[in-house]
Amino acid sequence: MSDYVGRARLPLRRRPARIPDPGEMVDLRMEDASWRHGFWALSEPSTAETGEVVIWVCTEDEYREAHREERRAVGMSWPAKRMRVSPSPQPWRLTYRYG
Repeated sequence: MSDYVGRARLPLRRRPARIPDPGEMVDLRMEDASWRHGFWALSEPSTAETGEVVIWVCTEDEYREAHREERRAVGMSWPAKRMRVSPSPQPWRLTYRYG
């Protein structure tokens, strides 16, 4: 006879997606479910007129150029549910908040 006592298995829980802070690198999920890398979050989450939560993002090149020229980066809104914080290292951050 075995001394093993079966344990009830807990369902695997996924951690909720972390919302990026302004100045963090993010990956964007495209319509075809592929991921594009090299974007930066510019804003905190906001709600669009459609009710969707969006975050302003820009390309890495625009982010660096804006930093170098001491101006706000030009970007686009992207659905927060189709974005993730990139595992890439972040060498520096902008000090202003977009918006």
